[in-house]
Amino acid sequence: MRRILTFVFLLAVSAGICLAASDQQTPPATAGAAPQTAGRGAGRGGFGGPIELGPDDKPAFPDPPAGFNQRRDNIPHGELTPLEYDSKSLGTRRRMRVYTPPGYSAGRKYPVLYLLHGIGGTDTEWTQSCHANNVIDNLLAEGKIQPMVIVFPDGNSSRTVADLNAPPAARGGAPGAAPAGAPGAGAGRGRGMNMDAWLTPFENDLLKDIIPYIDSHYSVYTDRDHRALAGLSMGGGQTLNIGLVHPETFAYVGGFSSAPDTRQPPTALVPDPSVPKQLKLVWLACGNKDGLIRISQAVHQYLKENGVPHVWHVDGNAHDTTEWDNNLYLFSQHIFVDQPMQVAAAQAPQAGRGGRGAQPPVEIDKTPPVEDFKPSDLNAMVNGQLRQYPEVNSQRRVRTRLRAPNAQSVQLDIGGVRYPMTKDAEGWWIGVSNAQDEGFHYYQLNVDGVNVPDPGTLMFYGASRWGSGVEVPAHDADFYAMKNVPHGNLREVHFFSKIANATLQFYVYTPPDYEKGSKRYPVLYIQHGAGEDEHGWGEQGHAGLILDNLIAEGKAKPFMMVIGNSYIPGLSGGRGAGPGGAPGTAPARGPAPAGQPGAAPLAGAPGGRGGPGGGRGFTMTDTPFEHVLMGEMIPFIDANYRTFTDQPHRAMSGLSMGGAITHGITLAHLDKFAYIGMFSGGSIAPPEIKDMADFKKKVKLVFVGYGSRENGAPGKANVEDLKRAGVNAVYYESPLTAHEWLSWRRDLHEFAPLLFQGK
Repeated sequence: MRRILTFVFLLAVSAGICLAASDQQTPPATAGAAPQTAGRGAGRGGFGGPIELGPDDKPAFPDPPAGFNQRRDNIPHGELTPLEYDSKSLGTRRRMRVYTPPGYSAGRKYPVLYLLHGIGGTDTEWTQSCHANNVIDNLLAEGKIQPMVIVFPDGNSSRTVADLNAPPAARGGAPGAAPAGAPGAGAGRGRGMNMDAWLTPFENDLLKDIIPYIDSHYSVYTDRDHRALAGLSMGGGQTLNIGLVHPETFAYVGGFSSAPDTRQPPTALVPDPSVPKQLKLVWLACGNKDGLIRISQAVHQYLKENGVPHVWHVDGNAHDTTEWDNNLYLFSQHIFVDQPMQVAAAQAPQAGRGGRGAQPPVEIDKTPPVEDFKPSDLNAMVNGQLRQYPEVNSQRRVRTRLRAPNAQSVQLDIGGVRYPMTKDAEGWWIGVSNAQDEGFHYYQLNVDGVNVPDPGTLMFYGASRWGSGVEVPAHDADFYAMKNVPHGNLREVHFFSKIANATLQFYVYTPPDYEKGSKRYPVLYIQHGAGEDEHGWGEQGHAGLILDNLIAEGKAKPFMMVIGNSYIPGLSGGRGAGPGGAPGTAPARGPAPAGQPGAAPLAGAPGGRGGPGGGRGFTMTDTPFEHVLMGEMIPFIDANYRTFTDQPHRAMSGLSMGGAITHGITLAHLDKFAYIGMFSGGSIAPPEIKDMADFKKKVKLVFVGYGSRENGAPGKANVEDLKRAGVNAVYYESPLTAHEWLSWRRDLHEFAPLLFQGK
């Protein structure tokens, strides 16, 4: 059987090389994505055989957003380290690469993902042909995954360190060979095309040498619940061969475009279907232009017939790096969580809002909506008249219309789903969405392939653009409703920053009666998330109304609120860029901590300072915003407003990226802030606190908030650890919300009454 398998796969390899040479076209990449390698199958229909698609062969998730795999200079980056080890099972010296996340610390434990490459690659393929480190860095920066260690082994067990260090000609490379990433590229490295080397010998190396080495040299969990295995092409086959029969070692298994090294038929791959049922997640994925899709189709069908829960994700890609980057983005958001998503084994796709992490595809509701629509509260006012559209009904469905008589296609794009709109005889397009979750939603219209705002709404800055927004009434909207109570003022303020050499804008909320008296007030500095700015908390977040209502009800002490922009012009790349350095420059974060790029080499196992939130977020330190805040903004506020200027009367909080900024600034300036709030933006772990006695003396509250549809469990665990250490810490979970404004409105509503109570 093994000889037949080798012959079949070599035929596939040969077909791929011919296709790569004859067809120079590549599939359209995601807009804004990093350049993709047109290698395996030349990115065009793939190789290996005819493609026959069935009813199950469809996407389980939307495509990742634009730019998901591009390097972002202004966020923290993990460190990629090549290392050598002695393989006792193989009797050779071997190489692998290890990614450690930003802020890696020996003071905490990390889960581990083992990522296997394809036949034409080595331990570098995932980070040189694909963009694994960019994908993971970006997801960490967005708070969508928890920090993890990633190991990139060499899947060809016959290859040694000496083979990898040999000149290209000695490895089998030659002018005119297949492009990097193509099937067969570099196949002659080491000891030639020895197919057996990819099977049992590598399995032994992984289980007996690689995993024990990582467990003993890195600060990682050593149980199966914190270990995942995934791979592309040949590595996908290895993943299925190993992972599906070793649930005692791995809890999460992902095969991307799995190649013919996958044991066949599936009964040979999984002789006992009860074994993979012990896994927390089985992920099968392949592009519908990949000639090897039949391999994954057969595994999917077998698992389905035997009731093995699994994800089956078929998108529009070929056998290429776009497919593998996309699946890493999706897969990594469903590992090391309490309830991984399983959608293919007699389970209906789970409904959810498209907040944090990818969601299953949505079947468009074609039933007539209930005709009790009302205009959204966020609609534009024109000549004293509120625009009718968009409108929302009692089913929480959103309907809008647009006059575009010459357009060929118009879609309503909301919640990651595009709903078709229909045109009437007068050129008006009208469309309605499925039921949306309660709260604020960004949305847009797509006209003949071009995304445009809906002219019926006000404009909101989010997702690094100005666009439309619609409010689906929440059952608890009363706490941020406009009421007949005394109202504070939300002022737009400008001041000249010597640090930025520019005039900066921020907003200042002063409580009711501020203008009437002479008393002084405490101050909360509150920050927005990535891709948003200083408008967010006042507009999308209704922060002023939340405080007005709490103060009127006697639930919160009156205090001021300052809403800054974390993006400093000229230093942070402007709106929507990261808060580090300018585009194209190194992040302005000061000296890199140990375990991060730019740090001093580490001796032995990686170490470093305390990780962010115990790995439940990330810390952003020494940013331009931190310098502006501490050196200019706070002094400006204290000089121009009636504030208390001492530490017990100052608080800081933020959502998502703003939580990470809050995390870094407050820990670095405990003499300035007594209250710390992080909303969907990480948490603080006790090992990060240098002097616990001093911390407890100075810090009156650590507040951590998450939506119930986010992965807030690690943050909750950190809060419990802080409580045991004697810190006043609070964890709040917003019911039935994800990474979204309704979560953060509720966070502020819970956080504000705890501030400045004089205890």
